[in-house]
Amino acid sequence: MTEGEAIQAAQATWANVITMSTVEITLLSGYIIVAYLAGKELERSQVVIVNTLYLLLSLFVLSGIYTLARRATELAELSIDLSEYRELGPQIWLPYGVVVIFVFCIAASMKFMWDIRHRKDE
Repeated sequence: MTEGEAIQAAQATWANVITMSTVEITLLSGYIIVAYLAGKELERSQVVIVNTLYLLLSLFVLSGIYTLARRATELAELSIDLSEYRELGPQIWLPYGVVVIFVFCIAASMKFMWDIRHRKDE
């Protein structure tokens, strides 16, 4: 594999990470919309079902994001190893950073649902 092929493969894999991230953002947005519009009216069993599905799907998508981001980083590292001129390498912390940000967003959205269901003003 040449340097150019490794860079091209890394970029294609990062494109897949971005696509998977849009899927996670869509899940997150849908959950927040449901929490805001219907959270108060949902029965406890319905909330358990919605939360369980949301968490399972989010974890599935996050595992894909992490795996693809690690693969892209490894391909970028390979391209650096093959390079004779480039010095700027991949950011090896990036896959972890993306996952941490999404985990924070998932936790915040669950807190949002909790707050909607336990309003004190009504």
